[in-house]
Amino acid sequence: METKQNSATATAKQRQLRLLLRVCAVLLIAGGLFAALMGTTKRALHVSEAWQQVLGPPASYFTDESKPLRTQTVRVELGNRVFNIPLMYINSRKAPTGVYKDSIILEVIWPDMRSIYELKDKQEYERIWRQEGRRGWILIHSASERPPLDLQVRNMQESMTKFEDVGMDGSLHRYLWYRGTTERPELQHEVFLERDATGHITNYIDCDPIDRGVYPQCRQEFISRGLLYSLTYRRSAFLLEWRQQQHRAINFLRSFETTSSNQQQHGG
Repeated sequence: METKQNSATATAKQRQLRLLLRVCAVLLIAGGLFAALMGTTKRALHVSEAWQQVLGPPASYFTDESKPLRTQTVRVELGNRVFNIPLMYINSRKAPTGVYKDSIILEVIWPDMRSIYELKDKQEYERIWRQEGRRGWILIHSASERPPLDLQVRNMQESMTKFEDVGMDGSLHRYLWYRGTTERPELQHEVFLERDATGHITNYIDCDPIDRGVYPQCRQEFISRGLLYSLTYRRSAFLLEWRQQQHRAINFLRSFETTSSNQQQHGG
């Protein structure tokens, strides 16, 4: 009888031990899965994409990650001039032939003329764009393929409902251009014109009214050495520096000019 009781007790203990082992195994597996899940979560939270991956490749080109982005250029032929411009500045779609011959849009950080692809992260980009207002664009055409500035300005002015001559603002002549009805004209543009000694327009600056939107912009047009430049920048940051903006754009583009008309295209 005692032997049977001892055997039953041993069997019960074995069952308890097996149950305990199963519980421990389940806990270990669950703990391992939880740790793995937490590890995956931590990696997911701490992985940050490269800034270039966030933006996408410049100008819809495929860039070579083994080479510095600044050394990867595309050929631009405008106004009988030739340029090799780094892809990281180009905001236009990829040229069908691989060479830009009609026009091109460049994206820059005023006034140091860096590329947004040279910024370290999205936070720096937001600061430069939102807070400091230094992101801008340069549209370039061959001047011979566009109407003279005098004609462009006259055509735009004729499309307005009303315009006012405010007078001189430094070396610029200031105007207010209105759209809407004659009874209720609405201010559309503040226009600043620079003229040469013969009265021809040499600089055209068209700005959003200061109370329009969060970041009123200006567009500045001028011609230099066969090229028509159209600059875009934030009014509050750069309107007072319009002359410096002109020189910055000219010098920036000139830094990529080549005298070799048969130089091969790089990158893109």
